[in-house]
Amino acid sequence: MDKFFSYVVWSIKYRPVKWNEVIGQMDITTILKNSIEKNRLSQILLFLGPRGIGKNTCARILANELNSFSNIFEISGFLNHSVESICETIHKIRSYPKNGKYNILIINDFHFIHQDSFNIILKILEEPPSHVLLIFCTTEKNKVYSIISRCQVYEFRHISLRDIFFYLKKIAEKERIEIDNEALYIISKNGNGSLSEALNTFEKLTFYDQKKISRELVMEKLGILDTGYYFKIIDYLLNQKISHVLILLDKIFQSGVSSINFIGGLTKHFRDLLLSKNTETLFLLKLKNKTIQFYIQQSRKICSSFLINALKICRQMEKESIIYNNSRLTIEIYLIQLANCLCTSYKESSFHKKDSDESSFHKKDSDESSFHKKDSDESSFHKKDSDVNRDIEKNVILYSKEGGMEIEDISKRHPDKIFIEEIDPFFGLQLFQVRKIGYNLGLNEEVLKYFKHFLISLYKAYLSCDALLLEINPLIQTFDHQIVAVDIKMVLDDNALFRQKKYASFRDQQEENPVEIEAFEAKLNFLKLEGNVGCMVNGAGLAMATMDMIKSCGGNPANFLDIGGSADKDRVEKAFRIILKDPSVQAILINIFGGIVRCDTVAEGIINSYHNIDHKIKIPVIVRLQGTNEMVAKKRLENSQLPIYFTSTLKEAADRIKKILMIR
Repeated sequence: MDKFFSYVVWSIKYRPVKWNEVIGQMDITTILKNSIEKNRLSQILLFLGPRGIGKNTCARILANELNSFSNIFEISGFLNHSVESICETIHKIRSYPKNGKYNILIINDFHFIHQDSFNIILKILEEPPSHVLLIFCTTEKNKVYSIISRCQVYEFRHISLRDIFFYLKKIAEKERIEIDNEALYIISKNGNGSLSEALNTFEKLTFYDQKKISRELVMEKLGILDTGYYFKIIDYLLNQKISHVLILLDKIFQSGVSSINFIGGLTKHFRDLLLSKNTETLFLLKLKNKTIQFYIQQSRKICSSFLINALKICRQMEKESIIYNNSRLTIEIYLIQLANCLCTSYKESSFHKKDSDESSFHKKDSDESSFHKKDSDESSFHKKDSDVNRDIEKNVILYSKEGGMEIEDISKRHPDKIFIEEIDPFFGLQLFQVRKIGYNLGLNEEVLKYFKHFLISLYKAYLSCDALLLEINPLIQTFDHQIVAVDIKMVLDDNALFRQKKYASFRDQQEENPVEIEAFEAKLNFLKLEGNVGCMVNGAGLAMATMDMIKSCGGNPANFLDIGGSADKDRVEKAFRIILKDPSVQAILINIFGGIVRCDTVAEGIINSYHNIDHKIKIPVIVRLQGTNEMVAKKRLENSQLPIYFTSTLKEAADRIKKILMIR
């Protein structure tokens, strides 16, 4: 029988007994050791922090350090000791020790202590005997505020994923257990910063009759869903395949994945998609490079405002799934809502009850949209274009009663007569905002009824068309209180034309600059300017700096031309051809920072341009290449023996341009 129960659980078997064995709490252990050595230890210690991070362990190690001249008592709040038992323990520690100098009382899970027992302990806290050391361990700071002022407080932190992973790896080696690194990583991550939680999970998984613990086994037993399922769900939502989403959801729940795990995974997926939209936040994705690429690809299909909206919806979904018994139905409802948010440009908010007349529309896709309005003497609106307000990341309605004139003139002469209303893309245009706009325009209640429906429909059209601008001047009020848009102008986002095919067919290229059309088709960002120095760069920021530099040395940029991060040699050649179509160009400056696009690729494009362009390049070309394969590019250009001025710095390029312009 003794042999039958001889197994020792890992949490006890591998419990640290020395300071240097404690994982992830270096600051705490250092302070405690120094406090003992320098005799600066308080009589009352409070160990705060999440469960499973070493509070109780450090309390025991501290007690053992003093064990040679102390007696140790331990109470667990979780076990709900009786008041009599607590009184008996308190009586023992009050008595002067027969052996040693001190009595040490450790109370684990102090926040579970019953109020009556707490009151008894509080008495000894008021005037603790000089031979008593009290150590309280708790996870809930808000329940021990009444004693914090009397304690020396030590706040323990979550243990890092790295520390947990390598600790479990050592355990696996000691126990001679074969486990995939990826499986071990999932177990470590599932611990959520708790070492004991991760250790217990690992131990349980070893009881399955497997030669090697695989990633698949870990995910199955922990009820963790593979990332691929979330990619599928988002794709189905994007394609409005609601039935596919619900069938896949059924398959997921049949496999044993809990609703909480599913919602947590979906929330994380939306968060990772949002991080993938910005190169500066990619490092926050602790994933394989291949998986990160999948996230980047899918994030390009979804706008940031929707992802922010989705995170809020997931948060609400999590709350309601806990409150209501039928969590599956809750998840299905919210997934359908997410699909509608992607599909439609507006919808009634699920989080706010509204009157039947109160319609709320959600912004579908444009982070770069602005919406402007103005009113004439006949209650007319004038919609005017403006730069995208990236600071507030909201649609803006700009309006005024001064109709029949340009908005720029109003802003100069009567800035106080221009009103601005910001629209949150998550909540959409709200009825109170419509009323506010109507009152500012001086509309009476009778007209306001028609105006409300007009403005809501207008905002719907603005969003559903992926417009950057919707401008009306004038918008008139008729004698029978109707609202009529007399003249309207709408500018659509070029990036959204792939889903606005019916509007794309209306494009009249005869009204556009043919060179800019040619550049657009070649995937070049080009804008014609009135200058004498042609520019070829990669990146809008570098382009602006380059044009400023040209201006400073006495020239004027002839164009803005960004070849982009994915440029190849053919695109470089096309850029040359477009620049050379401008007869006013007296020199060309190529300023490339080799990051995604390599310098040697640009160099090949330059060489090909000289060889392939029929009338040859007869004007000076200054080249500055820095970054990836810079030296390879320079060597190729030197070996080509072409009349190219190769510079290393912007100053050298500026000096060269200045000399060329002086000669010409």
